[in-house]
Amino acid sequence: MLPAMAKIQFFAFILLYVASNCISVNVDNISSDVRIKNVDRSIDISSQLVKISSKITFENAGKVPVKQFLLAVEGAAKNNLAFIGARDSNNKDLRLVETTVKGHDNVKFYRVELKEPVNAAASVVITSDAVFSKALLPHPTAITQQEDQLVKYNKKELSLHYKNNSPFLTVTRLERLIEVSHWGNIAIEEIIEIEHSGAKLKGPFSRYDYQQDHHSGPASVRSYKTLLPASASDVYYRDTNGNISTSNMKVKKDSVELDLRPRYPLFGGWRSHYTLGYNVPSYEYLYHSGNEYLLKMRAVDHVFDDMQIDELVTKIILPEGSTNIKINFPFAVTRLPDSLHYTYLDTKGRPVITFKKSNVVENHIQDFQLRYTFPRILMLQEPLLVVGFLYALFLCVIVYVRLDFSIHKPEHLKE
Repeated sequence: MLPAMAKIQFFAFILLYVASNCISVNVDNISSDVRIKNVDRSIDISSQLVKISSKITFENAGKVPVKQFLLAVEGAAKNNLAFIGARDSNNKDLRLVETTVKGHDNVKFYRVELKEPVNAAASVVITSDAVFSKALLPHPTAITQQEDQLVKYNKKELSLHYKNNSPFLTVTRLERLIEVSHWGNIAIEEIIEIEHSGAKLKGPFSRYDYQQDHHSGPASVRSYKTLLPASASDVYYRDTNGNISTSNMKVKKDSVELDLRPRYPLFGGWRSHYTLGYNVPSYEYLYHSGNEYLLKMRAVDHVFDDMQIDELVTKIILPEGSTNIKINFPFAVTRLPDSLHYTYLDTKGRPVITFKKSNVVENHIQDFQLRYTFPRILMLQEPLLVVGFLYALFLCVIVYVRLDFSIHKPEHLKE
């Protein structure tokens, strides 16, 4: 067995290149004028995710300042890359742009733009962070209820086989619905399909042994914690059988902690499906100046620690009458066609903005910004519709009671 944290100083998933010239927007050259003096790399494989942090020191051996360099992910590792970022010595994030280099078709490159150019004979220290999902393989692929889970981690130069009973949970699909109201509330609902992606359960499952022996099923998932915003209220959590009341909610200073406990423990290959919903006040996320509005919210929220999501679909329902919709994302997403959503008292339908992203991890818990125009006078539309409907109803009742639909006239009218 090897420890779950390995600290090494050799290149593995990420190769380092330095680019001093840019041919076009998405094509770069590799320069040999920059020398890498030292790389201190830390690989964290204690959970189901592989997290690599590299502290890179390089110097400019050329004659012209260097304004950017390249990070590269090659081979099969690029298919498992969920997030990559870079920070300078002041711990400030640097801008990354995906690019290409001729002659390296099997490599995915990211151009890192420095805030200050590196002059000739000068050095700079940069920290790179990368997160890989599904890079740990259960080995063996099936275990009994009593066995520990062993996983295998391969690179060209290194192979690790060790015990890892951390929750190997994968959200196969998460549909996040954000419904915006100008009456002071934003409703959020998430439909979550989750699967235990670790070693599959081999042999029968004994609930008696599982309940009597706390060491039974060490790789199974009994429960996990989800964090909601501190202002979340009216929280509900249900599956196909109805509300799940065995889970607990704890209100903290900066968040609401949900201890979610499925109806049955999750072993390797087992799945669950549930819906989580809550409300938050709109003044914390919605800003406006006149008829111009800005919605600033997270594209995805915390589901569980070291989460990995195969597919995220986020839908934003805006008030009816919203126009000039513009949205900015902190990372690359696939924008789906806009649609309309109809509910009570709607006439034209509410605009729905939809986007999706694959391979999502905790590093993607970032805010998007959505701007739109909404004439504030339209807020009177629904109250006026209600008043008009009630007025028409009362008018019909008044007319009805005053009309005489009888065939025979009363005796006192015949005289």
